[in-house]
Amino acid sequence: WGKDEASVHDARAGRRVPGTAATMTVIPDTEDKVINAELSYAGLEVSGCANPDSSRSPSPTRTQKWARLTPDSPPQITGLTEESIAAKRAATELRDALAVSYSFKNICKIQYLGAFEKLTKLKLDNNFITRIENLDHLVHLQQLNLSFNRITKIEGLDALTKLKDLSLFNNEIQKVEGLDAQVATLEHLSLGNNKLDSLIDAFAGLRPFHGLRILTLQGNPIHDDPDYKLYALGRLPWLKYLDHRRTKQDELEKARDLYIDEILEIE
Repeated sequence: WGKDEASVHDARAGRRVPGTAATMTVIPDTEDKVINAELSYAGLEVSGCANPDSSRSPSPTRTQKWARLTPDSPPQITGLTEESIAAKRAATELRDALAVSYSFKNICKIQYLGAFEKLTKLKLDNNFITRIENLDHLVHLQQLNLSFNRITKIEGLDALTKLKDLSLFNNEIQKVEGLDAQVATLEHLSLGNNKLDSLIDAFAGLRPFHGLRILTLQGNPIHDDPDYKLYALGRLPWLKYLDHRRTKQDELEKARDLYIDEILEIE
């Protein structure tokens, strides 16, 4: 999973791997057992994206087969056959899964996650998602990776009050917002390679996050501002890492001295 998944993808220069047959790793509530489950049931099709070209333009005309993941329409079990037992076992494994990865699957929309009731980690990176939605039932989620998508706005996270680690690296976000429910829990936020262009607006939105320890903003227009680093440390002196570098005490002191008046006014 990694503490900063976005930095790994960044090192690969944003290269994408074509989607393969939909599979996932389901980790049930045990320490040692890992189960691989196929994510397809015959006859069930939902909208997906065709193999993308270099412009990352999704095609809505092609369909992909995905798991029947909604609790309202579970696989029908009509008798004690080998197939019915396997279907029931798969449904149980979905409910008990703690970590699921749908990376590099050409996904256009977040959906069909209804069966996952206990997830604490969810990876949806390297897809074509444009909106954060349909996550309200994942109330136990602690880590969410939506890096390398097409998201333009931070939203749809109000129910995720246990979220500690959020990666939105390499999207199209212009404003820090929609994180009020995570003020008390968020420790790691990756917003690098987005479209944040105002130091004042960005750090005004982050100022209430006193538990934030790791922040990535590298790759935004604000990162080119010569005052960026000291401004960031002046506003968020509790940070331990800024853009993958550990903060230093002398930098924190310099930042506070430089922006003391503004900091006191904010406080």
